[in-house]
Amino acid sequence: MDLDVISVYRLRWDLSEWALAAHTKVYNDGLRFSKVLYGEVQIVSVVSYRLDVGALRLDGKDAMYTAEVFEQDWPTIAARKLVSFDPAS
Repeated sequence: MDLDVISVYRLRWDLSEWALAAHTKVYNDGLRFSKVLYGEVQIVSVVSYRLDVGALRLDGKDAMYTAEVFEQDWPTIAARKLVSFDPAS
């Protein structure tokens, strides 16, 4: 599915901000969410999202990152995991 199938609101305000916050919690680098540039989703036993995220660095410069988030929402388990958050190439 492409970004047009996924709710832009969900990508922007939920997954992207969550991925950036999870990254910042570990690295404490002061990145702030700016925008979602692109998103993909793959649904298997978990839902896998690949997001191209714009962020503002502490020095005020824009930067692009690629985040991968796994999300599982079963009746007995609800979990979200940041798999990667790297500078976009």
